[in-house]
Amino acid sequence: VRVSWVCGVRVAVVLATIVLLGITYVQRLSGVYEKDPYKFNHAYSSSHLSQDVAGELHDERRQSPSKHSEASVATAAIHQRRRPPPAYSARDMPFDERMKFQKGEVDSFCSQYNYTFPNNKRTREALNRHMLVHKEARVLLCFVPKSGCTTLKVLFYVNQGLLPPSELAKDKDSVDQLLLEDVMVRASFLRMTPDEREQALATYFKFVMYRNPLERMVSVYRSKLSRWPLLGLKRDTPHFNWVRRHIYKYAHPEEYNLWEYDRGVVARNVSFEDFVLYLMTDPLELKVDEHFAPTFELCNPCRVRYDYYGNFNTFEEDTAILMKKIHAHPSHLRPSYYQKNDTTQVVMGQYFNQLSDDLKRKVLHFFARELHFYYRLFPEEADSHKVILGLNDDLPPL
Repeated sequence: VRVSWVCGVRVAVVLATIVLLGITYVQRLSGVYEKDPYKFNHAYSSSHLSQDVAGELHDERRQSPSKHSEASVATAAIHQRRRPPPAYSARDMPFDERMKFQKGEVDSFCSQYNYTFPNNKRTREALNRHMLVHKEARVLLCFVPKSGCTTLKVLFYVNQGLLPPSELAKDKDSVDQLLLEDVMVRASFLRMTPDEREQALATYFKFVMYRNPLERMVSVYRSKLSRWPLLGLKRDTPHFNWVRRHIYKYAHPEEYNLWEYDRGVVARNVSFEDFVLYLMTDPLELKVDEHFAPTFELCNPCRVRYDYYGNFNTFEEDTAILMKKIHAHPSHLRPSYYQKNDTTQVVMGQYFNQLSDDLKRKVLHFFARELHFYYRLFPEEADSHKVILGLNDDLPPL
């Protein structure tokens, strides 16, 4: 009897210990969730979101610079350059802490350099056009071309029932652009009164996806300028042919006059150097197109106090934040048809390696404001221009 009693006590102690450990484990899990309610399930993030951003990247992977030798040299040079680890990283901060940090950096940047929003018709229309509204979820999304915008727009539209689910099965080039344009007008600030816009800016959760301006610049060239040659005046011309015409005329005026005289019988290609030289003149022809306009001018963070700045380099994790806010289902994301990889900076370096060091420095000065702002939001990206451009120059002061 005594042995049975002792065994019973021991079993009771073991069971009580197991119960206490289980309660402690559950409490710890609850504490983590309360501290970071927007922390997304990693299994979901890796199995769904890691592939959906490919729609914005497929056009960057299908091509390669024409000068393979230069590309090989650039790739080798890039692998030799290493960035020092950042002092701190915004991506490692808890959700609330990151929002507070980014808002503080934006306020400091805008007040330090006295950047104000130019209140004219063009800039007002740019913001109204790019600010998408989700009234039910009380969320605003400012989309930026070549920063995952097609994926984010389709996500936003399907979630509100503004776009048929059939569009989800299409890749980026097959999405009905006219339908997207029509939906964008109905889902943006364009359909709201000035009072409604101000009310939304004051009370809604505001989200914008940022991308390194140098990477975005190369992405625009690859997507909109290098995929098609400049065609003749009377032939069926693809989209952005008018941009290629301006660039080729600026870079090769004599050849352009002969080409125009011959009615464009022979197609002409716009090189990356041609594009950069034209861009450095800050032409109005490019400013009026959203693909070439700086993110700073499209979404104007010095006027709109965004709650969250996503980074294209962490697209999966940051899109998960937006999905959580609008209660989106995983099926509302477009399927992947090209896996995102870690060669983005290598690809960018291959193109910039075609430029002289003097022209690279002009590019660095041209994007100084955008890069300063980008580094303030994401300090872990500081000095990434050195890797992309292949220069050891520090970012010039504003």
